[in-house]
Amino acid sequence: MKDSARPFFIVQIIGWTTFLVMNIAIRTVLDKFDIEVVWASAIAMLFCFLYSTCFGYLVDKYGWKALSPGKLLWRGFIAGPIFAFITVISYIPLQGIISGDLREYGRVTYLGNMINMSLIMYVWMLCYFAYNYFKRYRASEVSRWKLEAAVKEAELKNLKLQINPHFMFNALNNIRALILENPQNARQMLTSLSDIMRYSLNHNKLTLVPLSSELEIVESYFELISIQYEEKLIKSIEVDPALLQTKIPPMMIQLLVENAIKHGISQLPQGGEVKVNVFKEGKQVMVEVRNSGQLNTNVLREEKTGIGLQNLKDRLEMLYESNSSFDLSQVGSQVVATIKFLPLSTP
Repeated sequence: MKDSARPFFIVQIIGWTTFLVMNIAIRTVLDKFDIEVVWASAIAMLFCFLYSTCFGYLVDKYGWKALSPGKLLWRGFIAGPIFAFITVISYIPLQGIISGDLREYGRVTYLGNMINMSLIMYVWMLCYFAYNYFKRYRASEVSRWKLEAAVKEAELKNLKLQINPHFMFNALNNIRALILENPQNARQMLTSLSDIMRYSLNHNKLTLVPLSSELEIVESYFELISIQYEEKLIKSIEVDPALLQTKIPPMMIQLLVENAIKHGISQLPQGGEVKVNVFKEGKQVMVEVRNSGQLNTNVLREEKTGIGLQNLKDRLEMLYESNSSFDLSQVGSQVVATIKFLPLSTP
């Protein structure tokens, strides 16, 4: 049972051994001590241990622990008698061999043992699923706390780094230069800057936002940064329309675009291209941000000090667990940042 195999076996051994001792003690008090009783009880408990261990493996393999109580109830109700039947027909013949008289164990004995074993199995399942439910609940609470902490940290760092003073200074200076030359364009740039700030302040309070909202802010960022780079920046966004309502972490694509310009386009005197592409590959959503330039091996190390790529990877891991990945690679003359994730069914 994966990482929980050892604790499970330990609890199994302790539980069934305790039940064996209690069973022998009760039967001794009611009647008298008999070595055959000890052997019969030991054989019964051995098969209970083996079959309940197999049942626990099947429960884990087929994902019963993640089922709703309603679905789990009827499965458990059916599994109990099946478990009892297999166990009883396994150990009663051995008990008959030990006692030397197979005729002693007739239909009534089989039926009585099946009823008792069914009740025992129901108790076992109740304890097993109650423990796993509590364990899963605690794990989900810890993950939720970690995610909330990461989102809050991302929000605070984003206010300090994403809309940092240097970026603001350049943006305002570029807008100021446009006021007399092209007032209409200057107003549009102020609107774009306002949109970015509002999105940064409001949406980072959320765990997930629609892809369409994120792309809108990427457009605003492109418009604003184009004042500085003019014709040196070639930009494009391609997205599968069916994915526009897909929920993603806020500032995810905007961060990749900003890194593409900061570490790519700004290093090229002739400028270059930044292309955003969002599409579906099988069940996974693919987010690609391509930019002209060469991959800087210091980028990942530098980004660990801010909201950057390390923070993004942490948030992806907490949101999607093993159903997501991030990759930054050199493909020809372009640097490609790729995020893959399996969309969550609920935000």
